[in-house]
Amino acid sequence: MNQFNNLMDDLKASILMVGRNKKVLLPAIIANIALVIIGIVSVIVIIAGVVGTIIPMVNNIDDSFGAFLIGFLPLIIGIFVLSFIISIFFIALDIGISGMVIGVANDETPSASLFFDAVKKHLLSVVFTKLGFGILVLLTMVIWIIPYLLYTLTVGILTGGWGLLFLSLATRALIGFWVLIKVEDNRGGWNSIARNVKFGKSHLMILVLIFYISTSIAGYAPALLSLLGALIAVFIGYALDTYFKFVVLMTYRRYREE
Repeated sequence: MNQFNNLMDDLKASILMVGRNKKVLLPAIIANIALVIIGIVSVIVIIAGVVGTIIPMVNNIDDSFGAFLIGFLPLIIGIFVLSFIISIFFIALDIGISGMVIGVANDETPSASLFFDAVKKHLLSVVFTKLGFGILVLLTMVIWIIPYLLYTLTVGILTGGWGLLFLSLATRALIGFWVLIKVEDNRGGWNSIARNVKFGKSHLMILVLIFYISTSIAGYAPALLSLLGALIAVFIGYALDTYFKFVVLMTYRRYREE
């Protein structure tokens, strides 16, 4: 009960901090604009690639394989490069928002310097850690995929999907905010993941509750706002992500010394 009361205090304190420092939500607007631009560019690249493949194939029926390579190879390379750039952008966005949130929580004024200082300091480490972690997940797939499938077919079905929701929220509690920990404590990438796992295990239920509230609001807010909600759904998502970074940070700071 005491943890729940503390969470209510942290939710209120986070709302007040965001209210006093509205500029901390600017990256959410940037993310919204960036996603629109990325969507337009992606459509243009895909259409150009497909058209560039079909026309050579039609004009060179006898050498359709060569035309296929000529058309699709640039498309595949373009998609790979575009995906890489997009990934780096959103990793930088996550780091920058974390830096601004931590700065504001330390009574600093939200500014571009808070954002970019965090990005410059942590970007390479986070990128390589995420890459290494992704490779580790793929290499260990044979170990965890079977238990996951069994869990899905038993607990997931028997609970009407609530078991899968809990698994998703528990995963976020265990490894979902290590970037925030990294920026807050200035730790190494893998050390931050280990710290996230340790802290998440110790305070699993309160973190699951935080992420459940976050997921619920993010899911229902656009629907409640009808067409307007659909148009600003991305902004709502990133604004909520920024707000709940404050909540998670407050929770982490409250129980960190334990």
